[in-house]
Amino acid sequence: RINGASFAPSGDYWLQNAIWAMFITSSTVGYGDFVPVTHLGRLVASFSGIMGVLLASLMIASLSHVLSWTPAERAAIKLVERERDRERLQG
Repeated sequence: RINGASFAPSGDYWLQNAIWAMFITSSTVGYGDFVPVTHLGRLVASFSGIMGVLLASLMIASLSHVLSWTPAERAAIKLVERERDRERLQG
């Protein structure tokens, strides 16, 4: 009893429910309002959670690749910084 309310045990699936909650939380999907209760439903939800994490990581990797400097751009930036530092020293 907690604060006058009694709770009935929900069966012997406490370890499976705990593993499910840890997986869903770590995959950043969140527990949500709708929760699958069958093994097939949890398998489908787990697969979609893994695919969501993989797709998000692929998008981030491709975006960081697109936004990275090419060797020619890095050389130009270094040249501009050198010229800026030279102007500071001279004047």
